[in-house]
Amino acid sequence: MLLSDTFAKNTKHAGPSVGDKHTDGGGMYLQINESRKYWRINYLFVDKRRRLRWAFMPALTLVKAR
Repeated sequence: MLLSDTFAKNTKHAGPSVGDKHTDGGGMYLQINESRKYWRINYLFVDKRRRLRWAFMPALTLVKAR
């Protein structure tokens, strides 16, 4: 399911200490902690799974993150 920009702006932290993950497809997801929202992506590099966090939600919109 693809995220919408409205959903990304209005969603709140639900309670798990690790944070909430809302996937967008292609390994990209929005992770929401108690204090911040940020975009992350999972990818493979030399047959190892890696995770990259590149921007906080208010500074980078969904369209730019894609």
